[in-house]
Amino acid sequence: MADNLDWLNQHYILLLHEKSAEVVSAEGFKPSDEVKALLERFPYSEDLLHHFKAAGQTQDGCAFLAYNLHHRALVWWGYRCVLSLLQELKAQPDKPRDIAEIGLPRKPVSRPWAQPLPQKEMPTELEAELNASLGELQDAVQQVRAMVPKEITELFDEVLGVIHGQIKDEIGVTPDELFAQTIEKLKDAAHDEEAFDLKNSPIVKEEAELKARLEKMRQETIATIKAAIPQKSPSQQLRERKSALDATYAFILGPQPELAAHCLELGNACPDLEEGLLALCAFWAYGNLTPLADNVVRTPAGLAANGLNSLLLKAALHPGGTRKFAARFQLYLELGLKTAAGLELWPHSAQDAHTAPHAPYYDLPPQPQPTALNPTAASPEGAGAVAKASSAQPWAPN
Repeated sequence: MADNLDWLNQHYILLLHEKSAEVVSAEGFKPSDEVKALLERFPYSEDLLHHFKAAGQTQDGCAFLAYNLHHRALVWWGYRCVLSLLQELKAQPDKPRDIAEIGLPRKPVSRPWAQPLPQKEMPTELEAELNASLGELQDAVQQVRAMVPKEITELFDEVLGVIHGQIKDEIGVTPDELFAQTIEKLKDAAHDEEAFDLKNSPIVKEEAELKARLEKMRQETIATIKAAIPQKSPSQQLRERKSALDATYAFILGPQPELAAHCLELGNACPDLEEGLLALCAFWAYGNLTPLADNVVRTPAGLAANGLNSLLLKAALHPGGTRKFAARFQLYLELGLKTAAGLELWPHSAQDAHTAPHAPYYDLPPQPQPTALNPTAASPEGAGAVAKASSAQPWAPN
């Protein structure tokens, strides 16, 4: 039947080029050596994308698709990827790290098996038993000495006395006296930790001085970084992120020159965030670098696609969330292929909701009244008007 559109699921109708090689020659796609071989093996773009999906080459598939997707659909694909990241972060937020924590020494985690054994007092019965055994040992030694001829023991004691005398002349004590002093010090140390003056030890002092110098350098580095990087409050970052995504969504619904310029302005405010980078992709996808001027300066081929690939990589590496890197790229490729097949596009989004899909993920006060630059800022009627305009206005040149 004429109204049976099941074939849409089998074909990617929003691709720019039917042949894979044309993506390289016309869009500036730079394949790796491995992908170059696949371009020859799969001369048709659809077949190559099917291979990427079946082989699990999600990053290569996303890169190729970004250069071969109609630009309005390209921005919509990026919007859906950012939306999926917002959903992840709502379920499992990331833990932002303060810049002041850079280089901060961490406390070593001591495992239970590495903990020092608790000091226990020797049971009285055991101590008495050991003393009795020691006495028996001393008696045994005397019995052995008694069995040795007297001349030999006297000679041994005489030689030992000479040796001990020489040692005492050198160090001031005999070995027996030194051993007894050591035992006494160890006994005292067991009850008094100050017996060993570790705090005034040269090694300990040098360690403390080194740590102090390192901490001073760390603080100076942090101060330099904070002075060089503009500091934004969390609320300001949230406003910039939402404003960038508002402008991008409005641009998707109706790619007008004013909205393209607005995406550039808001994207430049937070280019280091996913929302800001997506807004810049929307501006590049418009096709004219001077949207509000009379002269047209065409966007270089591949600029929007390269920006989107950077966005996907940044989103895949974002800390927190419920998915890891590989799972995110798998999802991004699935979303991109659905977009290429003409499924779940922006008209459904505008018709099914009174607010933009990303609005619930930003806890901000009510938005201002609609303006010429942001017709969807307040009411659902504004979004509907832009949606109507987008259906009547042809897509800007690539």
